[in-house]
Amino acid sequence: MCGYSPAEIAVFLNKQIKGVEVDLSKTLYRYIELLTNRPRNELKNERDAID
Repeated sequence: MCGYSPAEIAVFLNKQIKGVEVDLSKTLYRYIELLTNRPRNELKNERDAID
């Protein structure tokens, strides 16, 4: 996420933090799971994705 937290992304996009978190969980986290051969829906937040 290029060093930005979901809260910082929300400010930049003028969105609610929860909305950004939902968007990330539906897109970026699923993509990371595919790339790393993790079980579907294993990643719940940015800390999980970093691990």
